[in-house]
Amino acid sequence: MCRHLARFLLAEGARVRVLAPASELAGWPAGVELVEGSVTDPAASPAAFQGLDCLMLAGLAGVVPEKLRELTNLALAGGVRRAVVLASHGSDFEDEYSDETWQWLAFEQALHRGGVEWTYLRPVALFANALAGGYPITSSSWVQRLQRGEAIHEFLPDVKYPFIDEYDVAAITAAILLHGGQDGRVLDVCGELSSAAERAQAIGAVTGRPVELHELTSPQTARRTWAEEGWPQVTIDVTIYAMEAFGTNADTIVPVIEQQIDLARTLLGRAPRSFADWLNDNLE
Repeated sequence: MCRHLARFLLAEGARVRVLAPASELAGWPAGVELVEGSVTDPAASPAAFQGLDCLMLAGLAGVVPEKLRELTNLALAGGVRRAVVLASHGSDFEDEYSDETWQWLAFEQALHRGGVEWTYLRPVALFANALAGGYPITSSSWVQRLQRGEAIHEFLPDVKYPFIDEYDVAAITAAILLHGGQDGRVLDVCGELSSAAERAQAIGAVTGRPVELHELTSPQTARRTWAEEGWPQVTIDVTIYAMEAFGTNADTIVPVIEQQIDLARTLLGRAPRSFADWLNDNLE
């Protein structure tokens, strides 16, 4: 997603600087200034924050950003005036604020006091999880399984779940960074609702190799299967909860998702890309 974002920004004439660990420094478009480092240790890479205009933070999922104060102060000293944080919906379900959420609330307040526009961008699941894995477990890492000739095992394969193309998340982020207008907002965006069965059928139709799909027939079976595959318990719990919620409460959940699709359409100025669009770009 971030490489798409870099391309969008470069196309608009923006200078783009990326702070990333050594393992993620390959594959960036020409013209990007690369700084090796991490936002978890910002003081080790102070040059990344000098002459800063806009800031996009991504990739901190699952990490309590203990040095977020350092990062915030470096960004403010560097002149940042607009920030987008790629955020999750996790805080909506917390019984009390977690250590991580407390840190982000402090970050938000620090930016606000510094006169910086800030926006939380919260996409639903990404189509790219079929390639790279990650939440939700449904359809995760299909490519590796299909390349090995393995069957796909899914829980509630006919339940429609919300996804978005990472290309669209990048386009929305670029528009916010370049043009603003979303100060203080939490933007929940979605591309489309689709089921695992529909996505598997689409892959089979396009590749000419039908996907063998088997149903995990109960939550207990899904838990056991996913635990054996090494998924963390919290990810298993959230995926089962979400899939069952979409299966049993579609009448109340789907209208909310449709509002998120409409928001994405407004921010993009076009319809969000579908799984078929994403699949066409990732046939190889």
